[in-house]
Order: sequence, then structure tokens, then C-alpha cells
Amino acid sequence: YGGGIYCSSSNPTIRNVIISNNSANDYGGGIYCYYSNPIIIHSTISNNSATYYGGGIYCYCNHSNPIITNCNISNNSANYGGSGLFMNSGTITILNSIFWNNVIYIYNSGTITITYSDIEGGHAGTGNISLNPLFVSETDFHLQANSPCINAGNPASEYNDEDGSRNDMGAYGGPNGNW
Repeated sequence: YGGGIYCSSSNPTIRNVIISNNSANDYGGGIYCYYSNPIIIHSTISNNSATYYGGGIYCYCNHSNPIITNCNISNNSANYGGSGLFMNSGTITILNSIFWNNVIYIYNSGTITITYSDIEGGHAGTGNISLNPLFVSETDFHLQANSPCINAGNPASEYNDEDGSRNDMGAYGGPNGNW
């Protein structure tokens, strides 16, 4: 479990991190959460794989309640479900993030709230879009100048980009997103 990070009975803050090219023989190629409440912010989780579920992130049990803000979760894979995110119960909050070229899978009784995010295939929620984010490349997840994710994040001033403009979706948008 947890090819990149394994969280068990913990509440870590994962900030300005690239979790890439990891694999798990079972669950959570990038991150595995078990009774954990990580705050994942300004991070990229990409090109990870899991044999079963949760190529990018796997959350198990109703006591795993991650908050994902200004992240890119892209190009992950899992053989059975949730290539980007697999959730088995619990509550997940996603804000100002991009989930592209992988899917979100909710199993059992999970609750997910997604706002101001770019979700491939779409997801109900305030400010969500489903448009190609136009990353610079397959490995550089900065946004091209004509990306629909620029100035499309939460408009509240607390989320503004470093230059004072409206938040860009993804890992390099919002306060402290210039890393």
C-alpha cells in the first residue's frame, strides 16, 4: 500500500510536493490513507499506479477525510478503479484542483465535495469545469497561457494568486503557488 506515501492514523500536511512514478502492489500508488486526514496543497500527484484501486490516491474507511486544495492529479492508473482517486467511505473536499486523464471513483458511502476544479468528465459543484487544462507537457503541469484553468479558481480573495489575480486551478495557483 502507498507507493509514494502511506498515511495511517495521522494528519499530515503535504505541501509543494511532487508524488510521481510510484507504484503499489495493491492500493494507493501515490498516497494511501487509512484513518488519516491529510491536507494536500499545492502538490502534483502524477504517473502513479496501483494494481487494484487508487492509482493517485486511495482513501479507506470513514475516518479518512482528506482536503485537497490547488493540486494536479493526472495520468495515474489503477487496474480496477479510481485511477486518480478511490474513496471507500469518508469525506473528501477538493478545491481549485485539476483531475485530468484519470477518474474519481466513490465506493460505498463516501461523500465528496468538489468546487472550482477542472474534472475530466465533469462533476457537479460550484465553479467546476471539464475542459482540457492545457498543461505545458506530459511531465510539466504548469498551465499554458491560454488554459481555461487560469483565473477560474475560487474568486474569494483568500485564494488569490501571488500577483493578486483570481486563483488559477491546479498546483501552481493560489497563495504560495509559485514554487
